[in-house]
Amino acid sequence: LVMPVMDGFELTCRLRQLPEFQQTILLASSATVFDSYQHQSREAGCNDFLSKPIETKDLLEIIRYHLGLSWIYQKTDESLTQLAITAGNSSKTTQQTAIIPPPVSELKVLYDFARKGLLDSLNEQAERLKATDEQYLPFAQQLQNLAQGFKMKQIRQFIKQYLD
Repeated sequence: LVMPVMDGFELTCRLRQLPEFQQTILLASSATVFDSYQHQSREAGCNDFLSKPIETKDLLEIIRYHLGLSWIYQKTDESLTQLAITAGNSSKTTQQTAIIPPPVSELKVLYDFARKGLLDSLNEQAERLKATDEQYLPFAQQLQNLAQGFKMKQIRQFIKQYLD
């Protein structure tokens, strides 16, 4: 809420005066978590408050609540990645369990997207990989599963293991 020129409370009040922002959900976020600060943000027109550091699960819950959403969860088997890596190191590798990474140039692009948090770009690139060559299907699917769960750190680790 601390910003140059004007603070977040004033900005929120000004936004709420504009017709196009009267129904927009506004969230305040601050490292200062005093009740008075949270109350002040609501009085200014914020719909909710998130304390920093922002936890993904808290943010998603607030988004779900204010937008009236119902999340649909897909089970991901993170052990599948480990199984595929293990299978890739054994002499009994099968086409179904092996994760074959794309070329290093593609991996660098994917890693850059992951580093920047560009989930849409990651998903688009994964779709291109699947369309390009069927052998990249397990890699692309694992990447998309992690992206769907907003697991940015795991995405970077997953890609980086093939870059090293």
